[in-house]
Parts: sequence; structure tokens; C-alpha cells
Amino acid sequence: VPCFFTRVATALTHLWELAAPIVLVAALCRRNAGHTGRWGALVNRLPIRNVYVAFGVVFHLMLALTLELGIFPFAMLALFPAFFRPAELDLRARPNHALS
Repeated sequence: VPCFFTRVATALTHLWELAAPIVLVAALCRRNAGHTGRWGALVNRLPIRNVYVAFGVVFHLMLALTLELGIFPFAMLALFPAFFRPAELDLRARPNHALS
């Protein structure tokens, strides 16, 4: 049974790494929202970037908790905010945030 979970985790890791170009296409479609056609509109409706980042955060947290890799997982976790524009991370810019 542990071998099955290891295989599933390995397959998911490979899929996550191979999905990086899709995240770039999604960013391009989001930046050019009015000029991307039907495919771009579909890509803009899907939370591709958020799912990619969430999987990456969980993956690197699991690495930090289960393996002795030194600072590597924490360095990778520090890079994930770069997937978002500053205005998207600024809670003060959101009208209905929990901190008000």
C-alpha cells in the first residue's frame, strides 16, 4: 500500500512540474483578457494559477515535514508569492476583507 501512495505522489509531482507552461499561458490570457478568443475566455474562467500554487505549497510543505532537505523547501515556498501581482496580495485593496 505505501508503494501505491508513493507512485501516486510521484505521478502528481510530474504532472505539476509539466503544468508550468500552462500557468504561463494562463498568465498571458489573463493579461490580454479581451483579445484571446474562446480558449482565452475559458482559461480565464479556470483557477489554473491558484490550483498550481496551492499544490506547490502543499508539496513543498510536505517535503519540509517529511524529508531532511535543509532550506530548499522553505526557499521554494518563499517564491510562491511571485505568482501574484502586488495588488492581488494587498488585503487593504479588497473591499470586504476580514481585517477591517
